Amino acid sequence: MRRDDWPERLAAFLEAQRRTAFSWTTHNCALFAADAVEAMTGEDPVPDWRGAADKASLLARLDTDHGGDLEAAATAVMGTPLERMRMAQRGDVVSAMTVGPGGEALALGVCLGGRCAFAGGDEGMGWTTLPLTACRLAWRV
Repeated sequence: MRRDDWPERLAAFLEAQRRTAFSWTTHNCALFAADAVEAMTGEDPVPDWRGAADKASLLARLDTDHGGDLEAAATAVMGTPLERMRMAQRGDVVSAMTVGPGGEALALGVCLGGRCAFAGGDEGMGWTTLPLTACRLAWRV
């Protein structure tokens, strides 16, 4: 459940992430979305996803637990996706195909309204946005 001051918490989280470098172990798309959820709710939705030593061990966890499917992993944590993307609201978790350090890949992010934020902005720093219409699935926070 979101805290009463979740909009301010989300804004503070996004501002703090502006200068954070992409890292497979600490600042990747899944942890970016999870950290946004934690900022809004006070609860870490994915404590088991943290502490990976490197990209390979992170992906091995995802593969072992969810067959390598990031959207299946998000559904296991967040529940059933929304019926339609247009139902997504500010603060909800979303998925989209993005281009990042490893090329094009499915990523998790957070809805900001008409646009959604994803880890890895210019030169792998901070975050970038895509239009909500580019997203595939959304989960209510």
